[in-house]
Amino acid sequence: MTTRFSLSAPLSAPLKVLLNVNNLCNLQCPYCYSDSGPSKRVPELTREELLGLADELGAMRVFSVNVLGGEPLLRKDLFELLARLRHHRISVELVTNGTLLKPDQVTRLRDLGVNVSLSIDGGSEETNRELRGRGSFAKAYRAAQLLGQAGSLTSVAMTVTRLNIRHVREFVETFHDIGARSLDFNRLYPTHRVRQRWNELFPRPSESAALAAELAEIQHTYPGLKLGGSYVGWATKYRGAPARGEQDDGYWACGAGLRTCIVRPDGWVTPCNSMWEYTCGNVREQSFREIWESAPGLKRLRDLASVPYTEQTACNGCSHRASCRGGCHAAALAAEGTVFGRDPICWEFNGQVRRDSDFEQRYRPKSLRSALDSFSVVANPPSPR
Repeated sequence: MTTRFSLSAPLSAPLKVLLNVNNLCNLQCPYCYSDSGPSKRVPELTREELLGLADELGAMRVFSVNVLGGEPLLRKDLFELLARLRHHRISVELVTNGTLLKPDQVTRLRDLGVNVSLSIDGGSEETNRELRGRGSFAKAYRAAQLLGQAGSLTSVAMTVTRLNIRHVREFVETFHDIGARSLDFNRLYPTHRVRQRWNELFPRPSESAALAAELAEIQHTYPGLKLGGSYVGWATKYRGAPARGEQDDGYWACGAGLRTCIVRPDGWVTPCNSMWEYTCGNVREQSFREIWESAPGLKRLRDLASVPYTEQTACNGCSHRASCRGGCHAAALAAEGTVFGRDPICWEFNGQVRRDSDFEQRYRPKSLRSALDSFSVVANPPSPR
């Protein structure tokens, strides 16, 4: 029997915490959700604060922690933090661009039992250069080779944009036998720099439809290859998949604030990386447990999750709404000004858009901070019809 998690009540601890340890990064990707870069410094949590947080997550029996940035390898105390998390038997994944990774560090990561997700945005120097800068591909590719040989490479991940969406097959051909357990394709979210370059970066419906077909062809070509990431999830879990039924529990729905949450480098807790500006409490002022259990901001999202999906009128008539429950609410909110709007990447809706220009007129992302401040949740939602 498959275990499911209820969306009507929070877990005693998140299943996964994404722990952002810095904003400093040697690269400056145009879609970065945290607005990281070479000169992006914030008042980061100190060594003592991070180790104390690791102890608290261990005491709460958090199942897994992703450690990311910025570029986490720029922190001198990174391996001490990783060791502390592993001491508590927490599953740990390091998310890095790989360009700074050294052979001895690969050995240390393997010995600690830390898995690594490598971010690369193309299968060649030419493709990767446009998004991550000249020379970054060769360094990241070497890191992928070393990690694959060590058995520590969880995934190689591409963020899909209009600049690289036509090079997905090239990416797969380059990395399919590198030793990664998965090749991931992740979507853009309307945060920070993406809002400034939305029309330039966000794939249009015709491009997304073409990618969905291409991913299916790739899976047929490489039947033993695992394809993952949020973009693949939207393409394969819903589009063309059998409906899961009106009584589905929403297991595949957004888990922000219910199953997962984020700790920013400055200690602020947010529901997810696409809600970077939606702060719910700071671990410098409260315990992480207190924030998770009682923060009003997280409660609002949990109240939203309890609203019957039949009240989300934008999704009426969709056979997958019971599983999806509206997709990414942060993206819908930023794009349409309501959490009950359509997620811009919705495969069902995009299949109905006849012209890319219609999409461009419909979606003009707003400030997520102001949009989040303005949304309200029905106090006593009606029962499903």
